[in-house]
Amino acid sequence: MPENHIADETLEQYSLETLAVGDAERVEEHFLLCPLCQERLDQTDIYIRAMRAATSGMWSNGQRPRAALGLWLQPLFIATAALLTLVWLGGLRAGGRADAAPAAVFLTANREAGGPALERAPSGRPLSLRLDATGLPPAGVYGVEVVTASGDGHLHKSARPSGGILIVGTPAFGAGMYWVRIYEDRTLLREFELEVQ
Repeated sequence: MPENHIADETLEQYSLETLAVGDAERVEEHFLLCPLCQERLDQTDIYIRAMRAATSGMWSNGQRPRAALGLWLQPLFIATAALLTLVWLGGLRAGGRADAAPAAVFLTANREAGGPALERAPSGRPLSLRLDATGLPPAGVYGVEVVTASGDGHLHKSARPSGGILIVGTPAFGAGMYWVRIYEDRTLLREFELEVQ
């Protein structure tokens, strides 16, 4: 396991997809060897999504950020932002607690039936998807996406195989049926069915 972990600022840039390509590749290589940084990235993703959800629509009425600065001073808004920050920091520090750790879900190809194997995962909890990549054509990086049964996208990430497995961290999903897909360039290579309950 690597001794030097990824800096918080770098995790945020990676999550926001603002990290330079070469730096992103080094970060992804580190993720392959460091479960702690994988969990920290999952928590960063959750925090960024929560902050985006909390601030969405803040300026939808056409106000400029300077004119809306008064919102930052309202006690309810401050309390909400503080609570989200505490939840995020608590998740980072919780580390090994069962309620904070992502649920590991192993998705394997069902070669006998010729179709995807149905796997189950808990709802309301981050997931660490372990995708069977054995037998796939060699590629440095694969694209991984998670979509609903109706085709709505929920997650798009890239991952490098390690020992025939792709590891992808996700935020918590709501109950329902999902498809997890592995791509090389834009070619679909493998698909898994995932039921979140």
